[in-house]
Amino acid sequence: MQLWQSKLQVVVKRDVFICLIIAVLWQLSMTIVGFAFDHDLDPSASLLGHIMHWDAGWYLSVISDWYASNLASAAFYPLYPLAVWTVSLFGIINIPVAALLVNTICLFFALLALLRITHILIGGKLSYLPVLLLFAFPSAFFMHVFYTESLFIAIGLWAYLFALQKKWWQMGILLALITACRLPGLLIVALCSLEFYRAHAWNLKQAFKDKNVLTFLLAPIGFLFYGSYLFLTTGDGLGMLHAYQHTDDWAYQQFNINIFETIFRAGHQPIKAFLGVRPLDNDIIVNHLIPFVSLVLIAASSLYFLLVAKKKFIPIGFYGLLSIVLFTLNNNVVSVHRYALPVFGVYLFGALLWHKYKKARPFILIATTLSFILQLVLYSRFIGDIFAG
Repeated sequence: MQLWQSKLQVVVKRDVFICLIIAVLWQLSMTIVGFAFDHDLDPSASLLGHIMHWDAGWYLSVISDWYASNLASAAFYPLYPLAVWTVSLFGIINIPVAALLVNTICLFFALLALLRITHILIGGKLSYLPVLLLFAFPSAFFMHVFYTESLFIAIGLWAYLFALQKKWWQMGILLALITACRLPGLLIVALCSLEFYRAHAWNLKQAFKDKNVLTFLLAPIGFLFYGSYLFLTTGDGLGMLHAYQHTDDWAYQQFNINIFETIFRAGHQPIKAFLGVRPLDNDIIVNHLIPFVSLVLIAASSLYFLLVAKKKFIPIGFYGLLSIVLFTLNNNVVSVHRYALPVFGVYLFGALLWHKYKKARPFILIATTLSFILQLVLYSRFIGDIFAG
């Protein structure tokens, strides 16, 4: 027994060390590549200037006045800028440096959680394959730049890991944090709720009898605190939902409950481009084709979990389908490949296919390689101020 425990401790310590090294090396590599791209465009570019594009400007706006002067900035939830500002020692340390530190720490925790989730659901033999697939995803570079992805993924994965381990109060605390991070935090709340339901053998009566169900009352706290702050600062406690009314930047975002029409349109536009009806430009590739393929991957993995794998995978399957719904309710699929990054079922799906279907391995290798190349292309365009998600 003691020998077994000793071996387990060695494995745990080894995984922690490996995940830390991977996180640091990946961020370092992305810094070098990003600086090279940026320096090629502007020889006077700073080392971390490449991470400060697009939505980074909104997060800087939040840090500068905390929603007081720009009502549209309320669309960007406070947890990430607050974390960066805190790590910067309240503005003393350079903000891009603090952002990179936050992203690296969060990436380390995200990798560790994904590794442990894989151990529980699949086993140790394929534990690092989902990690590789995460890094190869086209939008993975957003875990490096001044965006909230790294923090959101870390909190979401640990919340679900705690749910798998039946550590409900730890899970509840993280759910309270994630609702102050991004609106899709609702998906993580749903995922953990489904896991809680599954832990009670899909018996709703038994689930509600468990006093741990009260931990889910913690989930709205982050959102409520944010709303209360906005009310005191701007007079609009739902400013995060009304932010789109205060700028023309997101005029294309319009609620449309017919998600099938939205998804069909996303797939139809690239076909028109391939047929020569319209140009195959950045809009088609970034705003239609890549998001559509991401939706297909989520749908395929979700249906596999629900219809084939089943058992422990059922909550992840529903999580994927709910993600598709939430990502397409705004009448477009713009940035869906970035929103899809935390939908970790795709990476577990890839690992399962690799393990069970040897004939699929060459296709997985080719797809992974092409996806990584595509990520570098998107990364370069992001740095060149060309919309990449």
